Amino acid sequence: MTYTPLLWVLAGAVLHAPKTTLAFAEGAFIVTRGKTAEHVPIDPPKPSPRTKVEYRSDQKFVIWDERGLTIRSGSHAKSTRLRAIPTSPRLRTHDAIVGTLDAVHAGRKLEAAAVSGSRRFGKTVYFVLRWEDRPGQPWLEALVSVDLSESDPAAKAIAVLPGLSFSTVQIADNLVAGPKGVSVLIHEGTQWGQWSYRPDTQQTEFHILGEGVKYAAAVSADVAAFIEKTEHGSFAAGTVDLVTGARADAAESPTRWRMLDAKAPPVAEGTNDGGGHVLAELTSGAVFDLPEGADVRRAKDTLVIWEGGKRPTKAWLYDPTTWKALAWWRSPGAG
Repeated sequence: MTYTPLLWVLAGAVLHAPKTTLAFAEGAFIVTRGKTAEHVPIDPPKPSPRTKVEYRSDQKFVIWDERGLTIRSGSHAKSTRLRAIPTSPRLRTHDAIVGTLDAVHAGRKLEAAAVSGSRRFGKTVYFVLRWEDRPGQPWLEALVSVDLSESDPAAKAIAVLPGLSFSTVQIADNLVAGPKGVSVLIHEGTQWGQWSYRPDTQQTEFHILGEGVKYAAAVSADVAAFIEKTEHGSFAAGTVDLVTGARADAAESPTRWRMLDAKAPPVAEGTNDGGGHVLAELTSGAVFDLPEGADVRRAKDTLVIWEGGKRPTKAWLYDPTTWKALAWWRSPGAG
């Protein structure tokens, strides 16, 4: 009887990674990894804005929608826009309240208008609510909780943020839940950093991370990306560890970086000293020289880069953490 060494069997089992291919058909690239295929349109439709965010525990619900914050327990429901928060002596200083009342006399509204983020921590749901003079012009944000384990859940104001988040849409997703509580990136004056709240100690903290920020957003539960203007006039891009609060600068550009999106791994587009376009993956610092006129789309944790605009001629699939080419495609007849 002939025996095959077990090491050979194991080696043969792990050395063959699923084959990755790239193709193009009917306006979309097709990225195939083993038996899984992903379609990446070259002209994707714009996503519809979120109109509500909802959390449930048994027969209890908390929802933010056009009515404001609605809490329902069984057949009983109540809605609120938390208009008492901006003038609460428990949450704000006397001077801040006086300034708010003066603004109210000039037309400012006390009702919360939007959500900058929400997360569930145990059976308690946390919302960062946003007050705006008009869309895109916020003037106040506050952390509010709803404990769905209570027999009659109600909204409780925890704290007014010492600055403003980077949220711009009606229902944003910028609140992050960590092992000890919730946090959100905010800016105040020239400074920016991570504001956090710990339910176990009921303490808040603002950890300053830098100055001159132009963009900051979480790309995962423990990593955020940022773009910051330096004192020399250039622009730095990097990441922040949302668990430890440590920041790491990854790349610098003479012009402002533009984030590809708010997903991981975080990728930003900028220019080099010669004026050429580059892509930088912000966790590794790996930089890629982008061909002139090329387009980019995300395909999960990889990127499709192609030439030819709406009529692609050549395309490559890259791992942005190393800029290793995983697959390529060429149109029939392309030079």
